[in-house]
Amino acid sequence: MWPSESVASRIYDWANCVLIASLVFGVVSTFLIVRMGNVKETYLKAHLSETSLRAAEANERAALNEREAQGLRARADEAELELARLTGPPFMVPVIQGVANPDLSKGNKQEVRLTGDTRIVLPKLPKGKSLAWTLTLIQGGSGQHQFTFSPPITGFGNTLNSPPGSGWLVNLSTDQNGTVNTGLGGTFIAGSNTR
Repeated sequence: MWPSESVASRIYDWANCVLIASLVFGVVSTFLIVRMGNVKETYLKAHLSETSLRAAEANERAALNEREAQGLRARADEAELELARLTGPPFMVPVIQGVANPDLSKGNKQEVRLTGDTRIVLPKLPKGKSLAWTLTLIQGGSGQHQFTFSPPITGFGNTLNSPPGSGWLVNLSTDQNGTVNTGLGGTFIAGSNTR
């Protein structure tokens, strides 16, 4: 019979050794798999925690950047309004019962139509603020209307006898102390280009 008893005995012993070794390797492998799986899971949790922390910091920075961007957009809108105020058409100052109150919040170009004798009340600005502006005075109706500045300003007469449609461009400067005349910008007659 094949194999012989001695060969069969050696194969049997060898197979038992291999079986015992494979069981030992299986136990060691199982132990290492479980142990290294736990170690990997610990590292994974640490990396996940770091990533979550970085994500939270990034979200915080994004929120801060968004608030800053909103502030910049608001300032840009304010600047755009200020530019429109400074470069837009002149503000027509209403004359109520012979009194005109220029409103510098409406722009640095103001216009008063003299449809009767008019008192122009010159503004003051809050402390630390100043503005150079122009006031256009235009004779309306029959012309020959008189005007006065309150408080009076130097370098400019209070009465101008001129025809309807004629006018004057007065350069003024206003700060916390009041308004001063910085010069006559010119005279004109409506329809001419001598402004």
